[in-house]
Parts: sequence; structure tokens; C-alpha cells
Amino acid sequence: MRPSKQVVELANSFPCEITITACGQEVDAKSILGLIGLGAECGAEVVVRAKGERAEEAVSALSALLASLPELHGEPAEAERRGRPAGRAGMAPS
Repeated sequence: MRPSKQVVELANSFPCEITITACGQEVDAKSILGLIGLGAECGAEVVVRAKGERAEEAVSALSALLASLPELHGEPAEAERRGRPAGRAGMAPS
């Protein structure tokens, strides 16, 4: 399963509003087209924000998924090889 689809499916399992910010853009985490258009690559810093019911749980779950994405491909991301964390995900207060 492609990473953007995994993110959208997980985001849609929560009733709250969820956004992901990367590369200077903010998109709805429940929109596959928004995530694809974001164009964030492994190693990009992303911020996950959520507002509403189960927001903290949503941010934690999506942050964990985003941080694990390089491992889903079976090899370390280029950013990991250079010593930077790949798939950094940050939590931001809403």
C-alpha cells in the first residue's frame, strides 16, 4: 500500500479535523489528492495537527505512522544514511 493511502486511511479512522504541513504547505490529512500534491519526501519535516474529538490520539497515531514510513520499504531512507532522522513527524498544539 502506498504511504499516502496509509496516511489517509488512518486519518479517516478519526472523527477530528487533521492537517499535515510540509514544504510550506498545509493539507487535509484525509485527502489523498492533498497529500500527493504536498510532495513531501522521506526526510522532510512534517507537522501533524488535529482539532476535535480524539485529536491527541490522531496526532500520535499519524506521527508514528509517518516516522515508520522508510521502514515500510525495507531499506533505510537516504536521510537516515546521512545521519538525519527520516520521516520526522512533529506534534503541534491546535
